[in-house]
Amino acid sequence: MKSKSQLDWFYTLPNLLKNDSGDLNIKWQTTNRAKANIIRISQQQNTKNEAIIARIVYENLSAAVQGDVTVENWTAFLSRHSEKAAKKIQEKLIASGTLSSQELVNSFEELILISFTFASQPILFLANFKCQEVSDYIWYKILH
Repeated sequence: MKSKSQLDWFYTLPNLLKNDSGDLNIKWQTTNRAKANIIRISQQQNTKNEAIIARIVYENLSAAVQGDVTVENWTAFLSRHSEKAAKKIQEKLIASGTLSSQELVNSFEELILISFTFASQPILFLANFKCQEVSDYIWYKILH
């Protein structure tokens, strides 16, 4: 795990914008309710350890309903990882040299939109994710 905490990944949601040239830009915006939830959990547990906080937020997800702050925390987290995954795929497409620059832009935008759609449904997205029998650190690495 990186030494710098990425707790903000649990409370920043994407705002998709098109720039003047028509390219997609992602501006990450803090949601106060989701941030307050992470801060509360961090203070209750007396930790800033991502794995421990993620496990607690994950356990809370089973009781969550759409619109719940826990759903918002996971939507933010999964959106950040979706962007990261889309960028890795884009790098592989660039390295393959099989697509034009416009096709690369279009492919990246499609990947982002598809992945954000799935990220917005964290209960469905994480429905089959099971790692209860392992340590928080290993569980969190598997989640990543």
